[in-house]
Amino acid sequence: MKIIRIFSKNFFRKKVVKDFIAISGSNILLRPIQLVKGIVVAKYLGPADYGLLKSIELIQMLNKYGSLGFNTALTREAGNAIGNKDNEKLNLVRNTVFSSEIILTLVLFFIGVLITFFVNSKEVAALIILASFGLLLSKLRGILATEATINKNFILISKITLFSVGTASIIVIITVPFLKIYAILLTNILIGIFAIILFIKALSFRMNFRIDWNEFKRILKISLPLVLNTLSIALYKYAERILLLVYLGDVELGIYSFSLLMVDQISIIFKSSIKVRRQDIFEALGNKSFDHVHKMVMNETFLLTLVSIFFLPLAYFLIQNIIPIFLYEWLKSIQIGQLLLLSLPFYVIYHYPEAVLLSALVNKQSVLSLYRYVSAALLVFGSVLLSYYDMMNLRSFAVLHIVCQAYYNILVLIFYKIYFINLYTSSNK
Repeated sequence: MKIIRIFSKNFFRKKVVKDFIAISGSNILLRPIQLVKGIVVAKYLGPADYGLLKSIELIQMLNKYGSLGFNTALTREAGNAIGNKDNEKLNLVRNTVFSSEIILTLVLFFIGVLITFFVNSKEVAALIILASFGLLLSKLRGILATEATINKNFILISKITLFSVGTASIIVIITVPFLKIYAILLTNILIGIFAIILFIKALSFRMNFRIDWNEFKRILKISLPLVLNTLSIALYKYAERILLLVYLGDVELGIYSFSLLMVDQISIIFKSSIKVRRQDIFEALGNKSFDHVHKMVMNETFLLTLVSIFFLPLAYFLIQNIIPIFLYEWLKSIQIGQLLLLSLPFYVIYHYPEAVLLSALVNKQSVLSLYRYVSAALLVFGSVLLSYYDMMNLRSFAVLHIVCQAYYNILVLIFYKIYFINLYTSSNK
C-alpha cells in the first residue's frame, strides 16, 4: 500500500514527473554508449595509461571541487528568494555569484597552465594544458547549467547532456584507438564549446558582470561553509587516488578506478531525482512547507533505495559477464566492481536528507563537512593500517571505501532527524 501511495497524484506533480523523466531518461539512454565508451577506452589504454588518465583528470575534477561554493550558494539562495517572491534579491545574488565564479574560473585555468612549467615530461605538460582548457570550459558551462537549474529547466539540461555526452562518447570511441589519452581530453574541449553555445542560445540569460561587495561578503559567509563540504568530498576523492598510487601503483589505480566507474554509471541514474527535486526542496522550505518536504524526502528516498537494492543482482550479473567477453585483461576488476556494488544503496539513501541539511533554513553544511573530513581521515588512517599489517590490496581498499561511505551517509540520516524532523515537522510538536 505504501508504494501505491507514493505513486498517487498528490505525490508527483506533472512538471516534476516530466523533469524526472527528462533527467533520468537522458541518463538511462546514455548508459549503453557510456558503457561501450568505457570498454573501448579501457581496452586501448590498458591499466597503466588508464591510471595516468585518472591522474590527469585530477585537474578536471576542479570543475566540481575547485570552487568557493558560489553556484551551490546561488541555487540555495535563489530558491529561497523565489519562495519569498523577491526578484530584486534574486537578480542581485545571481549577478554577484556569476561574476565571482567567472573570475575564479580564470584563476584556476592559469594555475593549471603554470603547473606545466614544473613538469619534466613534455607529454604530461601537454596533457595538463588540455585538461586545463577542459576545466575552463566545464566551469563556464556550469554557470549556464546553474541558471537553467534556478529556472528549473531540467528538460533543457537533459537535452544538452544527452547531446554533449552522447556525441563525446561517439567521438572518443572512434578516435581513442589512434589518439589514446588525447582523444578524451580533446573531446572534452570540443564538446564543452558546443554545450556552452547550446545553453546560450536556449536560455534568456540576463547577467550583468557586477559584484556587489556587501552581497559578495554575505554570499561568501554562506558559500565558504558550503565549499568546506565540497572540499571535503574533493579531499576524499583525491586521497583515494593518491593512496592507491602510493601504496599500489598506477596499474592498480587504473583497475580500481574502472571498477568504481562501473558502479558510478549505475548510481548516476538514481541521483537524477535529487537534481530535479533540490530546487523544489529549497523553495518549499522558503515558504515553510516543512511537512510537505519531509513527506517528499521520506517517500522518494524509500522508493529509490528499494529500487537500488533490487537492482544489485542484475548489476552483479552484468559485471560478471560483460568484462570477460570484451576486456579480458581487466578480469581483476570484476571482483572489485562487484564488491563496490554494496555501496550503491548508501549512495542513494542520503541525497534528499542532505539537501535539506544544506538548505538556507537548516544551514548545517559545517556539520556535514566536518564529518566528511572525518570520513577522509578514516580512509587515510585505514590505508596506513592496512599497509602496516601487510593487508593492503584492492579488495581490502574497496571494503574500506564502503565503510567510509556508509559512515558518512548514515550520519546524514541521523542529522536529518535531529536538525529537521525534531525541530520543524508537526510529528514532533
